[in-house]
Amino acid sequence: MKEKVERARRIEWAVKAIEKERRRQVYKSEAIEMRNSQHSQQWKQWAIEAEENERLRRVTEGSNADFALSTIHRLHQKEIESGLSSDDDDDYEDDESDVNDSSSTSSEEVVAPDTRIVNNNETLDIIKAKNSDEKGKNNNKSNSVEDDTEERKIQLRRRRRRKRRSELFRQQVMSSGTFTGNYEVICPYSVIGCETTCMRSELPNHLEVCPLRAKSMDTIEEVTTMYNPLNYIVACPYRVAGCEYSCKRADLPEHLLRCPMRAHDHYLDGGYDTDFDEYEIVCPHAVMGCTFTCLRSDIEAHLETCEFGPQTRQEEEAERSRNRLLAIQAAEKERTRRVSNMEK
Repeated sequence: MKEKVERARRIEWAVKAIEKERRRQVYKSEAIEMRNSQHSQQWKQWAIEAEENERLRRVTEGSNADFALSTIHRLHQKEIESGLSSDDDDDYEDDESDVNDSSSTSSEEVVAPDTRIVNNNETLDIIKAKNSDEKGKNNNKSNSVEDDTEERKIQLRRRRRRKRRSELFRQQVMSSGTFTGNYEVICPYSVIGCETTCMRSELPNHLEVCPLRAKSMDTIEEVTTMYNPLNYIVACPYRVAGCEYSCKRADLPEHLLRCPMRAHDHYLDGGYDTDFDEYEIVCPHAVMGCTFTCLRSDIEAHLETCEFGPQTRQEEEAERSRNRLLAIQAAEKERTRRVSNMEK
């Protein structure tokens, strides 16, 4: 009867230890989840700030574009005025050349009869001097009248060209849609996945229904921080036997090699029963996932083959070498079989 009570007490201890470890793991997972949620909130805040900065940058670029467009408009007006002045100068030079040609032809017509009639040099000089005086008087009168008319014509041509070119430039600007908002733009949230393109005048309507506006980083909940499971703090599997040691999971194999409660009898000096090996216990690696239960006397045999037990680097390399050798032997056996079949 006493043995049954003690066995029940040991099993109760084991169950309590496992339940305590489970609660500790749940608390650890909740702490990790809270930290990940804090990280996600930080990522959300960063994404919203980046989104706002991008929007401000695009607004600034839009204002700069309008300023550049107005500057181009002023430069274009200056080029038009300079082009008109150069064209007017060319026309004025053409007019002067026409006047000179007409005056030269008229002088030839005046001189020609005299040169056909007069043959001696003195008479020819007198006639030339007379014709030159008459030519100068006629040219002065005609030039004064022609200058007035040509000046009025030039001014009229300038006004017509300036009006025509300004009207043409206005039509080009209005057709391009620069000042009316009828040019195509992309969504400011394109940096985070929106592929919508629309006219600038329709952009405010799109921003009201854009699925990525103010919700752009809701998917950050799916992003989790990688946490190394070897950094978990775990309790010694022999806590059910009285070991109070706790360490990182990566350091647990080293502790198990020197744990004072590891399947030895010297920890029974505290007044425990000498028949303790007959009690049913759970595997010390239950916190790792092992569900095996056996007598205390059989636990050593189970620990040698437990899948959740610690494995050293040498054992892992030996197992890999053994598997590689088995694969080579199987391949060689298959090759010899095929060769023998071909020989037959």
